[in-house]
Amino acid sequence: MPSLEGLLSIARTAIVSQRAAMNVAGQNIANAETEGYTRQRVQLTATTPERNALGIFGTGVAVTTVLRQREALLDQQVRQQSAPAAGFAARSALLGTIEGIFGEPSSNGLANALDAFWNSWSDLATDPSSSTAKIVVRQNGAAVAATFNRYANQLADLDTRTRSGIAGMIDSVNGLARQIAAVNAEILPAEAGGGMANDLRDARDRLIDQLGQLVPVTVIDRANGGNQVMLGGMPLVDGSSARSLVLGSGVPLTVSLTGDGDMLRSLGGALGATLDVVNTDLATVRAGLDALASALIVEVNALHATGWSPPSGGAGNWNPATPPTGSGIVFFDAAPVNATARTIRLSAPVAANAAAVAAGSVRDAPGDNSVALALAALRDAAASAPGSSFGAGYRSLVASVASGTAAARDSADVYRTLAQQATERRQAAGGVSIDEELVSLMSHQMAYAAASKIVQAVDEMMQTLLELKR
Repeated sequence: MPSLEGLLSIARTAIVSQRAAMNVAGQNIANAETEGYTRQRVQLTATTPERNALGIFGTGVAVTTVLRQREALLDQQVRQQSAPAAGFAARSALLGTIEGIFGEPSSNGLANALDAFWNSWSDLATDPSSSTAKIVVRQNGAAVAATFNRYANQLADLDTRTRSGIAGMIDSVNGLARQIAAVNAEILPAEAGGGMANDLRDARDRLIDQLGQLVPVTVIDRANGGNQVMLGGMPLVDGSSARSLVLGSGVPLTVSLTGDGDMLRSLGGALGATLDVVNTDLATVRAGLDALASALIVEVNALHATGWSPPSGGAGNWNPATPPTGSGIVFFDAAPVNATARTIRLSAPVAANAAAVAAGSVRDAPGDNSVALALAALRDAAASAPGSSFGAGYRSLVASVASGTAAARDSADVYRTLAQQATERRQAAGGVSIDEELVSLMSHQMAYAAASKIVQAVDEMMQTLLELKR
């Protein structure tokens, strides 16, 4: 039949178990504001009952394990939304920087500089012999070139900084992958004897969450406590081993995994979005700006070379039998190396002397304004200008950046909201509620006190038995 010793054993298991449950509740309360901490719960199980002459009686309670209130599905939902949220945020920031470089509409932007340039040719056509008007034409031409140079230099600097940022993100991905593998290596022996290494699992999940913002990942959990982190269908982390991302040196930039010659396509996340901006958006803008500068050089020089440039004297070709005639003085430097937005500049003769600016196409005819009129007309139409005119081509370039920025910003807002909602659902399932933990703490405290009462009752029963022997 049940003995007093058995009753004491039951009380002892109750005290030990309830104390463990109070420890876990206290740990939860202490970490209520700890980022990435998952609420833990003690799993209590009745111990194996014993059979005797009076029947089957219980032997107490035992702590089976301490579980984390974590759901893998909610984790995956958070990571599915956080990757595009981080990606669109990075894209929006970079495109916003490009938009800020142009800064249109602006009094010192390229649109205003081009307008002033064409206006100065119109003014010169009104008074083709005016040295002041020629000085203004040269000043405005230099301002156009300087604006192109400024934009191109800022875009080149942004490209350099962004590429450096990509290299930094790849280092971060590789570092996080190594840390996840190291935590896996700690979890395996920690859980080999049973139980859950909850703090280590929390640390691993925090690392995976950070990784999931840089690149989209899929996590495959294993029965032994380890896991596999997949990137682009390939294992980035496999248990205690990790592979590394490698940044290619060619154009466009590519990323591949060590041991795999094929590049990873459509990476996503902050890294993938930044790669796309460098390889596509930024490259397109720089090429568009170069095309605009090159077309301006070609169109302006073609007309200006046919004009009379007084400082050139008899240079050029003025034989009507072998047209085209003209001094052959170009307005912008025509060297191929200087035919980009970053290198466009005035030609040496024009830079040295404003009198070299040609107003007409007739030799020694101060009142001729044919070249100035033709150059002023380039404002509205130019054969090689992108978009039929320089103004239209530039507006199209700026508008494409602005629309891309707005679209990225809208998408970033949408995915940020989705990521927040997924995070809130996960927090509701696994986060610490102070009120719930206080209720749990009080419940286990009462159970602990009740178990101590059992000990007190057994003590009184033993005293009664001892009194009988006296």
